[in-house]
Amino acid sequence: MTRIVIASAAPFETDETIYRLQKKRIEFTRVITGVGMSEAAMIAARTRELITDRDIIFCCTAGIVGKFDKISLFLADKVELGSWDVRNGRTDLLKDFDRALNLSPKDIALPRCRALCSLGVSTRPDEPRETQLKQDSQAVVETMELYAVARAWLPLARSFTAIVATTNATGEAARSDWRTNFKEAASMTAEFLENAAAHLR
Repeated sequence: MTRIVIASAAPFETDETIYRLQKKRIEFTRVITGVGMSEAAMIAARTRELITDRDIIFCCTAGIVGKFDKISLFLADKVELGSWDVRNGRTDLLKDFDRALNLSPKDIALPRCRALCSLGVSTRPDEPRETQLKQDSQAVVETMELYAVARAWLPLARSFTAIVATTNATGEAARSDWRTNFKEAASMTAEFLENAAAHLR
C-alpha cells in the first residue's frame, strides 16, 4: 500500500497534481471527499481505512480574511469549527461544541495559516468585524471541508498536511473571485507539490 494520500473536496483541486505526480512515478491513493462540510464528513468517515497510518495531503481553496492581493499557498497548522455568524462578529468560535484541531503537517516551505470552517461561506464585505480573528497575527482563511476531514482522519493518519490556496477575500465578491482564480490556484498547488515531492515521501 502506498503511504501518500492526495485528497481534495472536488476533483479539479487535484487533477493537475495527480497528472504531475503520475509523470514522476510517485505512488499515491486519491480520495475525493465531496463539497461542503456535511458531505465531506460522511465521506471522510467512510474512507478512514484508506488513510490509517498514511501521509495525508489535503488540497483546498479558501477565502482569506482580510485583503486579497494574489493567489497564495499556505500550510494550515490549525483548523477550527465556527458558527455561521462568527465572521459577522455576532458569536464566538464553537469552543464548547468541539475543539480546535492542531494538524501534523510535513515540514515544507510555506507560510502557516489558521483555518476557520463552517457550513457556509461569508458574504458580507466587512467581515469579520470585531471578532477575535482580527487580533490574530497569523493569516486566517475560510474553507468549508477541512475541519470535517481533519476531524475524521487526523487521529489515524501518520501526518496530515493541508495545503490551502487562497483565491479570494471573504465577502460579497468571494464567489466571483473564486471562479476567476480557482484554476490557477489548482495549478500553483500542483506545481508546488511536484517540486516538493521528495519531501513528501
